[in-house]
Amino acid sequence: MTQLLVNPTIVGHSVEFGNNVISIEMDGGAARYRLDKIGSTHKVSVQWMLEEQAYNYLMAFYRTEIDYGSLPFTLAIKSVEGASSATYTARIIPGTLRLSAFLNTLYQVNATLEVTPLTINEGADQALIAAGPG
Repeated sequence: MTQLLVNPTIVGHSVEFGNNVISIEMDGGAARYRLDKIGSTHKVSVQWMLEEQAYNYLMAFYRTEIDYGSLPFTLAIKSVEGASSATYTARIIPGTLRLSAFLNTLYQVNATLEVTPLTINEGADQALIAAGPG
């Protein structure tokens, strides 16, 4: 699998987390919730601010390496499932890649990615919970 070598800007992305839980509405009471699946993908809206060479690289990568978005690739994204940067497997959701602005020498490119969540490290999560938020 090919790695994309230009990373999205940190301030230019948002995450819609995958939903692993289903709920069933109950007559006259609270809904019931249960874990339905594990590993639902996230939708991550990303933005790149690129110089001309990096923009040309991104478009060539899109056309050839990932066959217009039909093939998965890896890239580093910060703050998806935690505060640090991690490498994720992703696909570009069809119809979402767009050149949003051309600002002098910078190209602003936006896309929405379908991102596979990382493998859960329960020990690390339990340590974070035990340490608390601060």
